[in-house]
Amino acid sequence: MFGLVGAKALFNIIWSFLRYGIPLSIMFITFSLIYMYVPNRKLKFNNVIVGAIFTTFGWITTSVLFSFYVNHFANCEKVYGSLGGVIAQISWR
Repeated sequence: MFGLVGAKALFNIIWSFLRYGIPLSIMFITFSLIYMYVPNRKLKFNNVIVGAIFTTFGWITTSVLFSFYVNHFANCEKVYGSLGGVIAQISWR
């Protein structure tokens, strides 16, 4: 659509923000809802916002660090066998 209008550069700018903003928002909303409705007491959104932010960025940090480890240091086929190496590569790429 952006190509038909002649706004490919605009699409690239918008997409550079949305490709990270959408998953962050979904993760934050999911963790907020879990923290609000899973405990056996009524909590307001203000009470769970810090935990949801911490968990969202903790999850992302852990994922990035594990991905760096798998890409640079781990020889998954030798450690886990051929099937385990394939599963490790698929689950974190």
